[in-house]
Amino acid sequence: MKVTDYFKEVEDPRCDHGKPHELLDVLILSLSGFLYGAESWIDVADYARTKQEWFETFLDLPAGFLRMTRFIASSVCSILSN
Repeated sequence: MKVTDYFKEVEDPRCDHGKPHELLDVLILSLSGFLYGAESWIDVADYARTKQEWFETFLDLPAGFLRMTRFIASSVCSILSN
């Protein structure tokens, strides 16, 4: 089973409005960053930017990659704390 298949089973705790990013994309980028050694959400976003080309080969990123990394750096911790 691919990691992306496993995370597709995770229920999205966010409100239905204002979800510009797929939960799967947020989870994969976040997990990858922390496995790489990121110590903060800013580090996760920085790591994701360095691997943008690779992530774009298998993530949808409908709102765009730059917008996703800004989102991670600014607000993903509020999603995970719920």
